[in-house]
Amino acid sequence: GGAGLAFTVWQGGAVFGYLTPNVLFTTAAIFLLFRRLLGGMGGRGLLDVLSERSFGIYLVHPFFILVLNHFGLTTLVFPPPISVPVLSLLVFAASFALSWALGKVPVAGRYLT
Repeated sequence: GGAGLAFTVWQGGAVFGYLTPNVLFTTAAIFLLFRRLLGGMGGRGLLDVLSERSFGIYLVHPFFILVLNHFGLTTLVFPPPISVPVLSLLVFAASFALSWALGKVPVAGRYLT
């Protein structure tokens, strides 16, 4: 994460833009952390369940962000150390639930999640 942040600042770019090295390296570091913490579970671990739903979560999460923004719930409503994790968890939980429900659709669920 630190190397990506330093490179992004050095290049004069936005620090948290979607296509910056900072986001790439931070995402990789978080992935490796969760893989180490949760990947060694016997049987069907949490990572297996999340992996099955990850594409569906990716597809539907912008919808929930738009809904929250429509009702005025943005990361600017509360201090960012509070609002970012809370809204992220809310969007993730709602996206996971919808992805799970879409996965139950007989034919389309196989392609949507």
